[in-house]
Amino acid sequence: MPPSFNKAIELRMRVIGILLFPIAFFVLVSLVTYSDNDYPNSSLRPDEVLNMGGRFGALVAFLLYIIFGYGAYAVPFLIGFSGWNRLNNHGLHTLLIMIGAGLGIIIAGATTASLITSLSETTRFELSGALGLRLGQWMSETMGIQVALLTGVVTLCVLILFSGFWTLRRIQPRRRASSQIYVDRNKTSSDPGSSAS
Repeated sequence: MPPSFNKAIELRMRVIGILLFPIAFFVLVSLVTYSDNDYPNSSLRPDEVLNMGGRFGALVAFLLYIIFGYGAYAVPFLIGFSGWNRLNNHGLHTLLIMIGAGLGIIIAGATTASLITSLSETTRFELSGALGLRLGQWMSETMGIQVALLTGVVTLCVLILFSGFWTLRRIQPRRRASSQIYVDRNKTSSDPGSSAS
């Protein structure tokens, strides 16, 4: 591919990365300022929204809470990570793996929370949303509540450990490479032959 084509793709990825940060911030603000009394969850008119994201922010927050419960708070961070990935022009496979792991953590956490029977159904719904409750119900019917809860906890722990170790593996080679560059520069500057030339 010609270098100009590669530069155009790189520029496009950076622009997408920059645009994803305000989207992540908007979703976070919409979630933080979510109210049960807001549109579309109440009899208030759409122009009377309390949400700082306006009518659209109220709708986004409502849908995310209904689907994921408190796991919705991870969504803006996934969007922000996607922006960082595109801005730094890291590989698409890196982005897909981390988004997959992030969504897996959200879903596993929501499902596990829905299986804690000591909590009221309202609290479980707030923690896990409709998706977590549905998956938790299916798992408890399929394998029993104790095995389902253990499976949820193990899956959540595995996904968190995988994400942590995978991220560390990605960071370590860069650290080694940058420290090697630093050592090489110091060696070159202290070498008397290099200053003489």
